[in-house]
Order: sequence, then C-alpha cells, then structure tokens
Amino acid sequence: MACLFLRSILPSLHTAVFAALIFALHPVQMEAVSLAIQRKTVLSGALFFVSLISYQGWRRTGKCRHYVAAVAAFIAAGLAKPIVITLPLVLWFYDYVFIGGRVRLAEKLPFAVIAIAVGGAAVAAHAAVGAIHPPHGGTVLAHLLMVSRVGLEYVAAILLPANLSPVYYYPRRMAYAPLNFLALATIVTACAYIALRRRRAPWSFFCLGWFAFTLLPESNVLPLAQLRADRFLYLPMLGAAVWLATGTERVLAAIAAGWRWPLPLYGTFLLVTAALGLATHASAPVWRSDVSAWTRAVERHPWCAVARVHLGSAYAVAGDPARAESAWQDAIRIDPQLALPHRELAKLYHRQGQHALADAHVHRLLELAPNDPEGMALLAAMRRPGET
Repeated sequence: MACLFLRSILPSLHTAVFAALIFALHPVQMEAVSLAIQRKTVLSGALFFVSLISYQGWRRTGKCRHYVAAVAAFIAAGLAKPIVITLPLVLWFYDYVFIGGRVRLAEKLPFAVIAIAVGGAAVAAHAAVGAIHPPHGGTVLAHLLMVSRVGLEYVAAILLPANLSPVYYYPRRMAYAPLNFLALATIVTACAYIALRRRRAPWSFFCLGWFAFTLLPESNVLPLAQLRADRFLYLPMLGAAVWLATGTERVLAAIAAGWRWPLPLYGTFLLVTAALGLATHASAPVWRSDVSAWTRAVERHPWCAVARVHLGSAYAVAGDPARAESAWQDAIRIDPQLALPHRELAKLYHRQGQHALADAHVHRLLELAPNDPEGMALLAAMRRPGET
C-alpha cells in the first residue's frame, strides 16, 4: 500500500520501493505488527493508504468513484483506530506540495466532518473510562518540554534504532532538564528553517509535514497515558522513510555522477534494508511474551519501580511466583513509597498461606494508599475465620 501511494510522487520506482521497505522493516514498527491488540493500528494504517491512493486516483482522473472510495476508506480507517483523523490535513498538504501549491478546502469538507466525528467519539470514550490525563510533569510548560524531548528521541530512534523498549518511563523530576529546553529549541528552529526553505528542499518539507501531521493524534497535545510508544510512529515512519530514501539517492547520485551503472545505489539500498531487517529480527525475542517485554523495560529503566511491578505480574501469570516475589521486592527497594508492590506481595503471600507476611504488606499498602479497594478487600478476607 505504501509503495503504491509513493510510486506516483517519488522520482523513481526504486526510490518508492526503498522507502516502503524502510517503512516496513524498521525496528520501531515491531510493537504495531507484533501485538495482537495493535492489529487495529495496522488495519487503520492500511485503510489510511487506501484512502490516499483513491484520492490520488480522483485527482488524476476526476472520476467520482475514486473520491467515494477515498471517503469510505477513511470512515473504515477511523472506525478501526482514530489515529487517522488528521487525514484531511494530510490531503491538504498533499495538494499544496504536489498539485500546484494551491490550498484546496472544499473537497476536504467530508473528510473534515468524519475526522471531527471520530475524534469527538474517541475523546468521549476516553473521558467515560477516566482516561483523560493531566499534563505530563504537572504543568503545561513541563508537558511541552517533555513532549519536545520525546519528539527528539523519536528522531534519534529512527536514525539509530538502538535501546528501544516496549514501554518508556520518564521521571517527573526531569521535566525541566536542560536537554528538554534544547529539544524544544531544536524542533522549533528545524521546523522554521525547513518551512522557509520549502521550495529549495521540497522533500524535507513534505517529510516534515507528513511526520508532524500523522504523529499529531498521538503526540500528547492532549495528554495520553503514555508519553512515548514505538507504535505511535507507525504512520509517521513513512515520512522518515521517504526522507531517508530520497536523501540516500541524491547523495549517491552526486557521488557517482559519472558512473555508468547504478550499482552503488542499488547496493546501498540493499545493505540498508538488510541491516534494518536484521535489527528487527534481533528485536523479535523482546515481543515473545509479557515476561520478555517487561524484562526489556526493566533493562532500559533500571531506576523505575513500576516497571519491576509489571515484570513481577508477568512472572506471576507465567507461573513463576519466586521471580515475581523477587521483582516486587526489588520495586520496594527502589521506591519504598510505592503501594503497588505491597498489594501484589500481600496477594501472593495470602495465596501461599504466609499470613504474617501478607498482613504486614496489606497494612503497609493501606498506609500508602488508604482507599485502595483491593487492599481493603484483601484485609477483610484475611480477617474472616477459616480463610485460606
């Protein structure tokens, strides 16, 4: 799908294929394609491209059926997952870059109405389950700084996909770190520079716009539960892939301007895609189970007690109570004020019949979180005569 969309806008077929391969094989795509729960991401992405391809067909031929197909595919994509709601912006940007630099709004109206409806439904659904979150870091400025840091980390992960993790944690105390201010300044400067030079660097301008628009729904403009996740890059990755593909082709074309055969170009494409494929294959074991995923999260965030709590829960589900106990004890050593590991240890010891230990942890849990419903229920169960 990605290759079909790119074929009509990139300079050559081999560049479109190279960009599509980078998009498909990059290690940051592992979360979206490995987890069953993320099939909605892949499905919505596929329908997103169907809508774009149909829109291209309408622009090329003027046939109404292509336009209807684009609208229908967008509706289906939005029903799969609302991350596609910025498609009207992408279509407008596509027209601006590739069709005469004109701002065309009238034909975007049906897409805009669908996007507003899907986005509103998504916000309402999140609000209904209490999933509307306060700003990361506690203030709007801290939130902006953290989002800027994450944006720069996304770029770094695309260019050098090392030290990736199924989950990323950021301590609140780092909100005003100097690196965050530097990240904000870098992003603002780079965006302004590319926008001002859009006629001299059209591909950079297009790739930046694609990346920004497709990341927008999951960029934490409205705070999400997770500040950063690799799956958030599923659609934005195409913009980065196009930039890398076109940039590589131009650099090699300049170097090999007098060469008769394009072997260096094809050889570089092959080496890059092979390297990405090997890196993705090497990261596959991380996604085999909850235990392997949370082990990787702990390795990347050894300071994070919450990651160890989740690792302990993964061990418990896998039938390894000894390692679960060890992970929860580690969480307490890292953060003695965290209630979660005490709750899990209280339940574990209660099941094992170690009532003294269970009692100690449930009381500590209720000291730290007096209104914890599981803690109160567990305490009541422990006090019932004959409870095992």
